Amino acid sequence: MADEGQLLSYFHTYVASIRRHLPYICCYVQSFHVDMLVNVLAAEDTITQESFEELAKSPDGEKAKVLFDQLLMLQSPIWCQTVLQMMRQMGLDEVVDVIEGIKIQPAMAIPEIAESSKSSHQNVKELHNVSDVTTAMKPLPLATMSLFAEPARTDSFKKFEAEFFETLDSDSSGSYNVCEDSDLNALDDESSGGNESRGGNELKLRRYQLELAEPALTGENCVIVAPTGCGKTFVALHIALEHLVRRKGRKVVFLVHKVPLVQQQFDLFKRFISPKGFDVEQLSSANSTSTPAVKLIKSIQVLVMTHQILLTTLKEESPELLHEISLLIFDECHHTMKNHPYNDIMRIYLKKKAEGTQQNFPQIVGLTASPGSGKSNSVEQGCKHIFKLLANLDAKIPPVQVKENREELSAFTTNEDFETVSVDRNHRDQFTTRIQHIMQRIEKQIKDKIEQNENVLENFYFNVPDRRGQPVYENEVIAFREKSKLLEEHELSHHFQIYANHLKVYNDALLINEHVRESDAIKYIEENLFQTFHDVEMKLRELYDKSEISKLAQNTPSPLLQKLIESIHQNFSSNPNSRCIIFARTRDIATSLVTCLADSQPLMEFNLNPDYLTGSGAKNSQGGLTKPLQDDKLKRFRDGKSKVMIATSIADEGIDIKECNLVITYNHCSSEIAQVQRKGRGRAKQSKMFILAYSDHHYIERERLNRDRNELTRQTLEYLQTIDRRKILSEIEEIQEKNSKVDVPTTSGQQRTDEIWKLSCSKCRREVTSSDQFCKVKQHYVCVDKEFPSKALKGPLMTIIKSSEEHVSGKLQCGEITCRQEWGSQMIYRNHLIYVLGIKHFVLSNGKETKVAKKWKDAPFQVESSYDDLIGSQGSDVEMDEDVDDDIYEFEF
Repeated sequence: MADEGQLLSYFHTYVASIRRHLPYICCYVQSFHVDMLVNVLAAEDTITQESFEELAKSPDGEKAKVLFDQLLMLQSPIWCQTVLQMMRQMGLDEVVDVIEGIKIQPAMAIPEIAESSKSSHQNVKELHNVSDVTTAMKPLPLATMSLFAEPARTDSFKKFEAEFFETLDSDSSGSYNVCEDSDLNALDDESSGGNESRGGNELKLRRYQLELAEPALTGENCVIVAPTGCGKTFVALHIALEHLVRRKGRKVVFLVHKVPLVQQQFDLFKRFISPKGFDVEQLSSANSTSTPAVKLIKSIQVLVMTHQILLTTLKEESPELLHEISLLIFDECHHTMKNHPYNDIMRIYLKKKAEGTQQNFPQIVGLTASPGSGKSNSVEQGCKHIFKLLANLDAKIPPVQVKENREELSAFTTNEDFETVSVDRNHRDQFTTRIQHIMQRIEKQIKDKIEQNENVLENFYFNVPDRRGQPVYENEVIAFREKSKLLEEHELSHHFQIYANHLKVYNDALLINEHVRESDAIKYIEENLFQTFHDVEMKLRELYDKSEISKLAQNTPSPLLQKLIESIHQNFSSNPNSRCIIFARTRDIATSLVTCLADSQPLMEFNLNPDYLTGSGAKNSQGGLTKPLQDDKLKRFRDGKSKVMIATSIADEGIDIKECNLVITYNHCSSEIAQVQRKGRGRAKQSKMFILAYSDHHYIERERLNRDRNELTRQTLEYLQTIDRRKILSEIEEIQEKNSKVDVPTTSGQQRTDEIWKLSCSKCRREVTSSDQFCKVKQHYVCVDKEFPSKALKGPLMTIIKSSEEHVSGKLQCGEITCRQEWGSQMIYRNHLIYVLGIKHFVLSNGKETKVAKKWKDAPFQVESSYDDLIGSQGSDVEMDEDVDDDIYEFEF
């Protein structure tokens, strides 16, 4: 038996249904109809004086919508009968019939409603005559259901509906209420920032958000496509909460593809879902726990995690773990292509599903601002690309978009196009000429050495494009360096890596110079070169005439930087409370820009306090940031303590920067999807976005091409809504059939063996340790070889602050004075000094083959033992002789 509180909650839930008919209702209800209704409702005190005055000020064409919006927000439904009777007297019978025809099957909901269904209209009349609201609650269920229930649905929806009400009626613990409100403050897409003004933990959705959620609520696998900033994450929250409420034992996993997004989305889920009695946890490399991922997935009801952890767990533990999950949500699901971890997860899903041995599979929901066009040139090709995405996510219906509530959606999204600003380059740059000459001499030394040793260098060559100072040059140099690591001639390997490192640093310096100032480029060179005493290094040092080059160290901004300063000055002059985000291509450019903008005299009046936001793929000294530092910088930006943020691609997707009203892409180009995402970073009203680039670069043309492709994507999505669903299903099934023939790897990374592999320094090839000398501390790999300390150069231990706790860490390098290759970090763990190594700094050999691995998951051997088990009953605390420095050396546990 449902109590009155439950019945009232049904009323609130079904209020949302009538909103979908408002465009139809408003077409027939004219302004003079509204005036008559208002007079009666005001006399009965159904609407307030403030509402009466608001309606009087409303334009004639909007009065009906304003009136119904106000009525639908009322907690009591007493106004229903008055309005319906009046509308019939006005000759609006067809409109009333539409409203009263919105019915559900009462027997599927509550027995008492079904029992009284025969006298529904009588109950409505009685309801109008009762002055006491509490007394009026008795006939409320029937009146409410008949007036506000859903329109006729498919059989699948009726089945879902029955399950929903059966669950609510049988489980009193599921007292869940989503209170939809048509007049809400702005909701942000990926953060709770827009909700803070309302406070509380009740999830309130707009009409278009309810529309986006509808297919998923019926149990369909689907891809939801909606603009950045419209609140897709809140749609996901609504779907997840409904999913959990309707049946016990369900589990939701929300996947993100970037570590910084885990905490952000976890905070949202915890805020809105935990108060309903459901467990919410997070899992990523930045906040790993001692609890295995398998156990968390089996025991926690809602888990926000990175894709890589789930993928590794499925491969290394068991693909059968999928049946423990009942809803799997992919944030930024457009990445579910090719060899992305999202797609690898779905390959496992589809393979297990095709085998037919497992019955329960999670429902799949994808979220994206744009599926992209896949570089298509026509709508037909664009359809094929989107069909592939749908097939990969096992979605059998067209992408879900807002159709009926587009006007409301447009009020909460920005559609500003980007501007392009081109700058002429300074062709009399003496610094660039000098550095390019040094690079040419190094290139010649490499080619000469290869020619001199061609008898031992089979199929080994050096062929870089004549495009110094460009990203393509750097890519080729890095490829040459990695290839050099595998040479059997260790001395030559070392030499070539030294050459490659110098070319890379000089190329980076040219990029910094064209983006900022000569002085920043010179500083970068001197901080990153000439750190060893190898004979090749000493000869290369002679090429760099420090005294001559120092004379070129001008603090004059480059033409590009000068234009950037002018643009920022113009924006903040008109709006001193602006927030600006600048997208830079590299960490080095981002960190240099911070200094330049802080030093800029014209900008000092605005107290900009510029800062940078980068990923955690490097140490702090190289521009990398740990998660706590990223969070702190974003908070300062939101609070206005820092008004300009220079970011790398980490801020493209998901990071909430609500207050931003100026977005600048600084002399590089993004992808078509990234362009959509970056436009969405300008969340404030009347935000601007522009591309600033040198006139002789192709960046502006490529961004225009991205804009054209995004328009093609929009047209493709529109077209997909018009074609026969059977055709879509046929296309998707054909793609899945082809994909099923592709073998799905069952293990993570490389095939691993029990063989012992030797680890040698990738630069000097000195043997360091072996694969049997490692164990794990959380996600880190620790070398426990007693001989290791004698082979390493250990930097001073320093204190870092993470999550309000102190951690001690220090640098590890090769002990050879002619090498000094970076190896990893030393740190204090449980009062023990441990050595955490990065496998990319070593060459691996088992006597039969030699290889390198970028990440530990790609290692050809397995590390299973735990450091905690190793020290559980042995060893004393480590004596700390080193002085602890106040500087920070970043390394994350």
